[in-house]
Amino acid sequence: RDVERSRGLGDVYKRQAIRVYVNSFFVFWNFKSIGLTTPVFPGGYLVMAFFIVVFLARLFTSTSFTVSGIGKALVNIGLIVLLGSYLYTNISKTETQALLKPGERLNYGDDVHAFEVALVTDSENENERVFAIPQRMLERSQTIRHDDLPFSIRVDDFVLNSIIRERDESLPQNTRLADQDKGDSVYSTRIKNSKLGYKNNTPSVYVILFNKEESIGTWLLHEAWEPQRFEYKNKQYSLHLRARRIYYPFEVRFESFEASPGSTLLTTSLIGDNIQESNSKETVNGSNHFGYHIFLEDNLDENQASKVFVKRIPGKTIPLYAVALISVGLILILGSSQVNRKASPPAL
Repeated sequence: RDVERSRGLGDVYKRQAIRVYVNSFFVFWNFKSIGLTTPVFPGGYLVMAFFIVVFLARLFTSTSFTVSGIGKALVNIGLIVLLGSYLYTNISKTETQALLKPGERLNYGDDVHAFEVALVTDSENENERVFAIPQRMLERSQTIRHDDLPFSIRVDDFVLNSIIRERDESLPQNTRLADQDKGDSVYSTRIKNSKLGYKNNTPSVYVILFNKEESIGTWLLHEAWEPQRFEYKNKQYSLHLRARRIYYPFEVRFESFEASPGSTLLTTSLIGDNIQESNSKETVNGSNHFGYHIFLEDNLDENQASKVFVKRIPGKTIPLYAVALISVGLILILGSSQVNRKASPPAL
């Protein structure tokens, strides 16, 4: 059991290292003493982009219309496609999860790798309107303004993993405090990020609403809390820190549950104007529909719900074509060198 746990932690550390150093344009360092986060090294994405430019330059400056030259061009094109597909796939891929009970349907899922602050208000046609602030803006403590909002939003002190404590005599000095709703008697404190993976963290953030005339208030948002509602100028709003929500071009309907592993049935159907039950398809775990892979856990929780995982990995087959181009190019280069060697006169 200890060996399995150590392997699991090793996988977590490996994924974190890949996310920080490989799947990023810059490696950032947080100087806590001065409250500054700045890039200190180029990340893997930037290095790959640099080599793409290098291979493009070689492609346009050193290509000749010979067998060897065409082979070198194919190798360069294959390397460009290989690096470009990695960038495209990793930047564009999504992985979401949602809880569904038999008979329920859903057209969105929660991103397992990112969070957002959602400000929800009622629009004129009585539909909810959502203003979502992505995690990258939360981490940089930015101020958000929108023409359709009567106030500005400043996010501050985003913490990836935190716990909520009651205010008492042990309250540290200079602790940021909220004065609205659930946060008016508690405060958030930072704890070490979970070793069990990104989705096991419980983030928190302080949100300050203000306009040119006044400060409206400060809210403490926590991922485990329900949306906090408030009224401003006779209009209802709510604030919620949640996993980033990703919408699908279809809806998932959990039709039935069967006991045998891997045989749980889902139904997927396209969403759009004048489209209801058309194009519906029954699917089993791991099926590919509309470019998305759909998985369902083979067990129900205490609420008779099951987790639905939806993954989208665009361009995952492109590296195969890149490897084929590189292989053909190397064959041409080696074949040309062998022909030239046989054609050259023997040395005296």
